[in-house]
Amino acid sequence: MTDKILISGLVISFGLSLFMLFTRKKQWFSPEIKVLLLLFLITTGLVGFIGAVENSARFLYYSMLVPPISFLIDRLFRHLSIKLHKRDFYLYLKGSDEIDDSISGFGKNKHIKASDVIFSFGMFIIILFLSLMGSVLFGKDNLYSVWVNYLN
Repeated sequence: MTDKILISGLVISFGLSLFMLFTRKKQWFSPEIKVLLLLFLITTGLVGFIGAVENSARFLYYSMLVPPISFLIDRLFRHLSIKLHKRDFYLYLKGSDEIDDSISGFGKNKHIKASDVIFSFGMFIIILFLSLMGSVLFGKDNLYSVWVNYLN
């Protein structure tokens, strides 16, 4: 796999997923456009992944599947937080607009619950894991071909 394909796939999977996570409470797109974008990514990713012959192409199409999966997990965490606290969870990650992460803001995040921290770091770890899993499965010493050859 070339470096350009690896970087493109990681930008699609990790970058787009983090962008959607950090801007999930903002109206950067209407909900209809957001759903259409996710449906486009799912459709393109699945059709391309099934029809791909090379592992580098499989990696790119796999990368298109990560943002919709992370969006669905975000919705699941949101639903759980609404059940627990009657509100959406606060994103407790550096750079989030939902917390005060400055030095002068130390101790001002009293509204953050333990579940907010768990959901936030859980989302970050899931996005990171799914993105890196694609590079391991379809990278230079890809596990995908080993697995397919083992099954045949």
